[in-house]
Amino acid sequence: MLNYKVRTAFLSNSVFRYCNKKNFPLHESYEKYNSLKDSDLTRFNLLSDIIEFINRNSDDKYFIIDMLNTISIDWSEFYLSKISGHNNKSNKLAEYYHFYTNNHSNLNWKLSYDGAYIRLSNPATSKSHISLYEDLLLVYLSKSKILECETDDSKVFVNVSFSRNDIFGLTEVFEGIEFNSEKTSLSINSEQHKHIETGNSKIDLKSQIIAASNEISMCKLNMKEIAYTMGVSNTTLSRKCEKYNLNIKDLLLKIKQDKANLALNKNKNCFKKASFECGYANTSGLSKLLKNL
Repeated sequence: MLNYKVRTAFLSNSVFRYCNKKNFPLHESYEKYNSLKDSDLTRFNLLSDIIEFINRNSDDKYFIIDMLNTISIDWSEFYLSKISGHNNKSNKLAEYYHFYTNNHSNLNWKLSYDGAYIRLSNPATSKSHISLYEDLLLVYLSKSKILECETDDSKVFVNVSFSRNDIFGLTEVFEGIEFNSEKTSLSINSEQHKHIETGNSKIDLKSQIIAASNEISMCKLNMKEIAYTMGVSNTTLSRKCEKYNLNIKDLLLKIKQDKANLALNKNKNCFKKASFECGYANTSGLSKLLKNL
């Protein structure tokens, strides 16, 4: 698998929905993501890029915090609808880890057990805005319904690698959190786990290619553009596709056809509008594409 990290669009879509609700104008470059379903795949750092854009362009210092709180509530409700309940926080954290890494991210978070604590941690020490916002999401996870459990009063400990000055001065939101740690982690005192199975991400090469395709205008979608978006050469991508027996030509055709049908449905089968949305100068390009169905 290539080092191109992806995630589902659920969290970034939550940001878009929140911005629409608050009438906050996002840059036109984000318009191409408007048609993505929550289950569609995007590049991993799209979420952090959007949040960074908001941070730079909003005069409301509470906007980011309120938005992260809203996202965490949406995510909690979505997540809790997908899993069975547990009667202790450590099992909930372990199941959350497996669900998230296997379905929504191939970020290299680690789940471990040291004999006293079960710990979810981000091994990255980068101080970039990407790591900061991922860490903020982890903090909000600790405050969300995901780890609520009436029969378990185990304390949740949160350590973050950023400082108080990095969080817009809203220190009251982060009461009881240890700042300036070596890495960000969420820990629960537990004696129930002698071994934690970390598991492997199910996000494969096909998923990475699909996520990369959502960064490219449909009329320009080809193997060269996919390779460029993923940060590899054509040769490397071709070799990887061959290794995993993946026919990228057929895959890209299917992606184009799906996007074309989506555009047609959105524009009530108007070929002219759908062609323009897909980046074609006239309707012949779209018609030719759909004839291959």
